[in-house]
Amino acid sequence: MKRFVPIFMVLGLLSGAEAGEMEALRVIAGSSLLKIPVDQSRFVKINPWRDILEKVRKFGTTYPEDGRFPGGYGLSDIRGETASDHLADYVNLWGFWNGKGDFFPSFATMVSEDLKIAGDGNWHINQWLFQLDLEGIPTSISKVFMIQTKERRVLEHRSEGKTLADAETKKRHESLVEQWHKFEPANPSPAN
Repeated sequence: MKRFVPIFMVLGLLSGAEAGEMEALRVIAGSSLLKIPVDQSRFVKINPWRDILEKVRKFGTTYPEDGRFPGGYGLSDIRGETASDHLADYVNLWGFWNGKGDFFPSFATMVSEDLKIAGDGNWHINQWLFQLDLEGIPTSISKVFMIQTKERRVLEHRSEGKTLADAETKKRHESLVEQWHKFEPANPSPAN
């Protein structure tokens, strides 16, 4: 993306100027009309989170509100046959619709599951659950282990709170954000 940027901003970016130095340059330059074209992608780190939310809203399955829970939109990425060992990842945007049908998002979730059928015939599930604000910052993180029957009745459930200070958690979070940023829906038809 090319955009015209005032020369003082370019000089500040190229010299690694701090915020205070940038402000001083801006004041000195005033409202200079001297501008040159600059490829901003070289200077601006792209935040993939906005792209992920737009993708969820545009292509996700709609989940209606039921009075107790918010509704929203969700995408899933299932790898393997669901009747046997498989991986399942989900990203959801949760919120509410007004009377006009406008959607107002409140928060998002990313869930990553490793599902295996153990020798006891039950599902043994290792799950990561990230609840995030609309800027992509985790507000709650859990690492969960569950045992469920094939009918999905929970026999055992253990949950451990995590933070991004934990290296394993940070790595999982970053890999999920990257995965969903690169994700292309198999059937890219817009959600209703």
